[in-house]
Order: sequence, then C-alpha cells, then structure tokens
Amino acid sequence: MARGLCAPVAVALAALLCGPVVAHAQRRGGGGARTSVNRSGSVNVNRNANVTATFSEVVDPATVNANTFALVNAATGAAVSATLSISSNGRTVTLDPVATLSSLTQFTARVVGGTAGIKDLAGNPLAADRVWSFTTRQ
Repeated sequence: MARGLCAPVAVALAALLCGPVVAHAQRRGGGGARTSVNRSGSVNVNRNANVTATFSEVVDPATVNANTFALVNAATGAAVSATLSISSNGRTVTLDPVATLSSLTQFTARVVGGTAGIKDLAGNPLAADRVWSFTTRQ
C-alpha cells in the first residue's frame, strides 16, 4: 500500500493533494511578505500571487504542464499565461503568472486528475480534478 503524507491511501495519488490546495501570494523580486490562502473563495489575494499545489507524493515532471495545472479568469474563461515549476522535493508545483493579475477579479485554478492529469513517478494519476478559486485585491 502506498503511503501519502496526509493519510495512508490504496493508490498513491488518491489523496495526492494534502487538504485544501494553497495559493501563495509573494511579491515578485523577492523580499516581499508571503501570504497563504488555504481555502476556495479567498478574497483580497495579492495581484502578484503565485498559485501552488502541494502533493503527498513526488509528481512525474512529464505530466506537469499548462493542460494539467492552469489558472483562468473566472468571468471570461481566459487562460492566464504562466510558467510552471516543481520544487526540489518534487511535491510542490508552482504556477507563476507572467503578468500581474487583474484587480478585483475572480480566478479559478485547476489541477487535472485522471488519466490525462498529473501522475506520480509510479504512473498513478490524481483521482479527480481539484478546483478552487480566489479573488484579487484592488
């Protein structure tokens, strides 16, 4: 039986995302205060926010791309251009928007599960999509 960080699970990625997905806001250029948003529906999120998904298993880098981890403007459905990176421990994926996010705008983040989604190194997929939203500050 595979063991995740959150709880033991039968399939390694069934509980891949530990609790709520966390969106971290950090000013670009370093040195800025870091704020964590730990629930869907958060408001007043920094417009320079990076969105981070933390997993219970090491992810397969080949399965992390703009189709498997994305951020969209909730009102328009327009995708936010961003770069993706994986932490040195392989369990945190960061989505870094190329431009500052629009003010007072709701965004929806999605980590894709299933056969077309993010998988661990053993090839086990995240059981289902994880979707959350937040609204930026002015």
